[in-house]
Amino acid sequence: GGFPLETVTLGSPQFVIDAYQLAVAGDGTAIVLLADEATAPGLTKAQMQIIAVEASGKTRWTTPLDVTLPYDPADLTTHYGVFVDGAGTVVVTAGSVMGLDLASGSVLWTLQPAKPESCLRPAVLGAGGSIIATQCDGTVFLARDP
Repeated sequence: GGFPLETVTLGSPQFVIDAYQLAVAGDGTAIVLLADEATAPGLTKAQMQIIAVEASGKTRWTTPLDVTLPYDPADLTTHYGVFVDGAGTVVVTAGSVMGLDLASGSVLWTLQPAKPESCLRPAVLGAGGSIIATQCDGTVFLARDP
C-alpha cells in the first residue's frame, strides 16, 4: 500500500555523502553503500562505507573502504554499484569489483577490471553466478568461479 514499514538511522558518517547505492539480500538484510569523492587530475579518490542493516533494523557491520578510480566525468551514480548474489556475497563496484562476506563484511576477493586505466561501470549478476561489467572505453568483461 506504499506505507513505510520501518525507518532506520545509520548514524552520521564522518564524510560528505556524494553518492549512494542500496541492495537487499535474500535474508532481508539491507546493504547501503555511501561514498565521498575527491577528484584529482586523472583520478578520483573515494572514501566509502558499506553498511549491512538486518531486517530488525540493527546494524550488522560497517566496512570502510578507500578506493582510487580513474577519472570519470559521468554522473556519480555510475561510479558505484552493489548487489547480493544468490550465495550471499555482497558484490561492490568501486574502481574494481569486490566480494564481501554478508555475515561479517570482510573482503573475500577483489577483481580488477580488464583495462585498469578505463573507468568501470557497476557490475551486474549474470548467468551461472557470473559477473558482467562494462568500462568507459566500451570494454565488456565477464568473470566467474571456475
